[in-house]
Amino acid sequence: MKLTIGYITARRQPCLEWFVDSLRKQIRPGDQIQILLVDFLHGERDLSSLRLDSAGQLTLRSVPCKPTVWQGPHRLTKDNWWAKSAYLNTAACLCETEWLATVDDRCLVRDGHLDGIRRAMEGRYAVAGWYEKRFDMEVEDGVIVKPGTVVGTDPRHWSAEGGEPVVAPGGWFFGANIALPVEWVFDVNGWDETCDSLGLEDCIFGSMLETIGRPIRYDAKLAIIEDRTPSACEPPLAKRTDKGLSPADKSHGLLHRVFGKSQATHDLDLRELREMVRRGEPFPIPTSPTHDWWDGQPLTEFQGS
Repeated sequence: MKLTIGYITARRQPCLEWFVDSLRKQIRPGDQIQILLVDFLHGERDLSSLRLDSAGQLTLRSVPCKPTVWQGPHRLTKDNWWAKSAYLNTAACLCETEWLATVDDRCLVRDGHLDGIRRAMEGRYAVAGWYEKRFDMEVEDGVIVKPGTVVGTDPRHWSAEGGEPVVAPGGWFFGANIALPVEWVFDVNGWDETCDSLGLEDCIFGSMLETIGRPIRYDAKLAIIEDRTPSACEPPLAKRTDKGLSPADKSHGLLHRVFGKSQATHDLDLRELREMVRRGEPFPIPTSPTHDWWDGQPLTEFQGS
């Protein structure tokens, strides 16, 4: 199996070692898996203590989020915004394998997680998996040593309790960890970077895949356990765009659902961007006539000045 896993974070303590240690135990001979750490603090973390596979089957690459109008050196606002879609799109653009998976930070995978992805590869379908959220969880060597308090379990896993993946609508990508052919990401031009206002960038992405007829399954094997202790999990480095505060708050998510759009609306053609990056060219500075903010102020306030 050749797989890229996008692990995105804007937290001081993303607990990447939990994920790496739990994943390492599921690797089979011949697997080649790269964790693509798309990190708000790229270049500032010490990753030397992570125990990767000594044979090179499990590797790690840390990258910054691609420049957007909302973040990075060319941003149109002086504030930092935690825009999940941009990070997911970065993982797709830098993915070097045919398949891409994504997971949340501060998580570990349950036994069988990679097996669920393997059978998705064999069946050629996009797959979503369930999650359980806990407070005050502690993990050592990829194993939970203090279970903490369960505060949320995805009920959809009951639909796949028989062990076989079930046909699922695209909306079931909501809150899920997923895996799919990376070309399918480009078929819908990725995750819409204007959907963060509703926190629905994941299910909107799944709905667009459904609109263009890509097969989707839900598999109870793809399970992750997340620590969501409030004091540790609010991104202290950036404001969230799904809290109604961001200048990117255009609330396009519902429109995607109503009109059945099949292409994400943002500044870049991601397939073209990926090819540029693979040729060694840098990410371009995004520009668009639809940008109507500068340093958090509407451009209309500057007219005539």
